[in-house]
Amino acid sequence: MVVPSPTPMRTKKTRALGVVARLEEEGLDFFAKPAAEKERAGPATPFGYGCKNIGCNGDVGELEFLLLQTNPASISERSRTISSSDPAKFRVNHYPAVKEVKDWDPSPKRIGFGEHSDPQILTILRSNDVAGLQICLRDGLWVPVPPDPTGFFLIVGDALQVLTNGRLASVRHRAVANSTKARMSTMYFGAPPLNAWISPLPEMVSPQNPSQYKPFTWGEFKKAAYSLRLGDTRLDLFKIHATDHKIGS
Repeated sequence: MVVPSPTPMRTKKTRALGVVARLEEEGLDFFAKPAAEKERAGPATPFGYGCKNIGCNGDVGELEFLLLQTNPASISERSRTISSSDPAKFRVNHYPAVKEVKDWDPSPKRIGFGEHSDPQILTILRSNDVAGLQICLRDGLWVPVPPDPTGFFLIVGDALQVLTNGRLASVRHRAVANSTKARMSTMYFGAPPLNAWISPLPEMVSPQNPSQYKPFTWGEFKKAAYSLRLGDTRLDLFKIHATDHKIGS
């Protein structure tokens, strides 16, 4: 006779969801603490707690965050190589509810994190069940992304756009605050070592589709990115224009 177990078996998926749920619970508990207590975990230089006014162009908006280093001992050899010089980052963002602003209000007061693209190769994002993430289409229209706490969003970064010679485009996105509930999102940013050279892969370049970007190191790109405002297009600094191809031919 087989007797059912009083506790259901946990699959890898349910265990993973349990970890995510615990992370969200711990994150919300941390951000609910008094400011003085949270500040004991900061400043984020580079890791720890931070609170910034950052928004449309880097000068408005409300955001508090935790920036953590991933544990290289728990990931694959290839991932350890990628993160050896400039460790991959794990970030937890918290957007407090803005009760004095309605959800339909298009004003900058609703901006939690302004329009930008991620400079890294790839971002893996997960949010709670509160809406707020928006992506910008090519025609400039902002489209809300329905929240799905059971799934992950993959966001193409600037570096991946260069590696694919523009075949994959980095996604310009922003986060807006909710009028009744706080939004929390967690992100993993994958990036190469600081001294790694980034340029279009040979497979992505042809006479019909010449290289669109000048080679640069990840360190050079980071330095350029942080010298600009949040909403600026960083890749324009490394773009090869049609006249450059004519001169080189």
